[in-house]
Amino acid sequence: MTGALIFTGCATSTPPSPENTSTSTPSSPPQEAPSSIDTTADSSNNPTTPAATIPTTSDSDQPVPIEDLPTKKIKGIAYPYAVKTKWTGLVKSPYAQDKQLVDVSTISSGSAARCPYTGKIFIVP
Repeated sequence: MTGALIFTGCATSTPPSPENTSTSTPSSPPQEAPSSIDTTADSSNNPTTPAATIPTTSDSDQPVPIEDLPTKKIKGIAYPYAVKTKWTGLVKSPYAQDKQLVDVSTISSGSAARCPYTGKIFIVP
């Protein structure tokens, strides 16, 4: 008895979305500040901004002008704080607020992080 197997399939023009795939590629871990930046400098020279004054996206859906964001000085350079979101561990980069959210869940508050879109340094709120 001979038989033939016929395989049929359907092709889609768009790849499946990451939410629907169980074997999606792992995302790259958040990038931390370069080791050349000393974030443990004398705290008297590093003015910090209270968390209450850091804007959140729930305040407004419009991008916050970078000049209006609070800053923290590290080695004499002022870096802006990221914009908080309603999701814990996710922020908007102050340099690319129109891009996707940045995962900073493994980085402590007040530390420096690098924007994955622009490569510039910002402070984790």
